[in-house]
Amino acid sequence: MADSFSLNPEETAIIGSLSNWVIWKLGSDKIAKLDHIERRKDLVAIYASGDATHLKDFNGTKARAAMDVIVRESNRRPGEPECNIYHSTFEPDGKGNLSQIGPFKDQTILPHWPHGKTTKEVVSHYEKQAKGEI
Repeated sequence: MADSFSLNPEETAIIGSLSNWVIWKLGSDKIAKLDHIERRKDLVAIYASGDATHLKDFNGTKARAAMDVIVRESNRRPGEPECNIYHSTFEPDGKGNLSQIGPFKDQTILPHWPHGKTTKEVVSHYEKQAKGEI
């Protein structure tokens, strides 16, 4: 089972700004407000999408939003790509709050291990799908 964390009001506001499951790149000011980021010291970028009224099934959760966290692989082993991608979901708790659940290694836009792609190519792939930065 993945970890689960309750969101603080600033985190809830960031997730609450997402709509229509449009993908956005999170700016550094938004990232700084997120408490539970996988491997923050190796962080390359975060892309998120969501919608308050249309939940999606991700990783066994009824997600209000989801994010892919791209991190550099600082301890590469033979055959490992230079970056990894982690997926987290944000699920309503039924009391008006959100919980962040994850990280997961599947249901990312690209595979957790994006074999054959450089970090630059991975980010470029996400950039092409993102509407912009928030």
